[in-house]
Amino acid sequence: MLCCRTKTHTLVSLTNQQPQVLSPGKLNFRRGPLGNFPEVDNTSARRRGLLCTCRDSRDRLSSLETTEGSTKQEKIIGAGTMLPCGCTACAAQMRSRNGLHDKFLAFAMDRLMGRYEAMLSPVKAQLFGEALGGAGKGAQDILEIGIGTAPNLKYYPTLEGIRLTAVEPNLAMEQYARRNAAAAGLDGDRLKLLQGVAEEIPLDDNSVDAVVGTLVMCSVPDVPRALEEIKRVLRPGGKYVFLEHVAAPRGSFTRLAQNVLNPAQMFIADGCHLNRETGLTIEAAEFEEVDMRRFTVQELMILGPHVSGIATAPREA
Repeated sequence: MLCCRTKTHTLVSLTNQQPQVLSPGKLNFRRGPLGNFPEVDNTSARRRGLLCTCRDSRDRLSSLETTEGSTKQEKIIGAGTMLPCGCTACAAQMRSRNGLHDKFLAFAMDRLMGRYEAMLSPVKAQLFGEALGGAGKGAQDILEIGIGTAPNLKYYPTLEGIRLTAVEPNLAMEQYARRNAAAAGLDGDRLKLLQGVAEEIPLDDNSVDAVVGTLVMCSVPDVPRALEEIKRVLRPGGKYVFLEHVAAPRGSFTRLAQNVLNPAQMFIADGCHLNRETGLTIEAAEFEEVDMRRFTVQELMILGPHVSGIATAPREA
């Protein structure tokens, strides 16, 4: 079994003032639009060959090769069409989504997340700078899972030479994501939007240098499986860049409130869990190294506890 080196940093409190050190902390977690589908164990079905693990999607995308240096896939997506997976399992998942709710959620995230982004801006700027700044010269392949309305692009240290693939289950997010990508200077040819979920990433093994996911794992039905998919698509030594809201410490009033309000949060916010200890799950996922920070945004109350960090994929099999 791979031994994971974990660095846990000081717990801080984010308010309108300068961050204030509270106490050393272990981990704990939040949200994102990725993967709000009923959890189904398809392991036995896959063994019998009845369901794919999105190989269908990856094979279908690779079959769209042309001789002109780009793919039909890139041309389709670059023209403004989100390409869905056509496999049986993923098609069933996509049909379970509520189109009206998806549109409302996309609109709400576009209009109502500004204050949250302002409060987390210093954290994101530092995190993305550490993870992506100088992480390779020239072209760099990056995957962002649950890109939503694409609020993270402005924190990328540079977009020059970057090829970004985004996986997002909610088709209604696309118009906002493309608008924000254009505002950030990322043209259509370098942005691929694929409809999909974190547990079934429609990309080849060892195909990206970094995976970005912010406010995602709270709403993924199967977090360990999603982390395995992240490790699969990362190249050796690649980086998983994460920021999640998490559960408050056990026994605290905030944790009690999270537990009580969790069912309502899941119903309203696309399957988002208030009380997930995602940090512990990331630690247990057998990355080579996990550098994680824990902090609290006091103004967000039950959504205040967060973790952020960088997990490094194994350099050797």
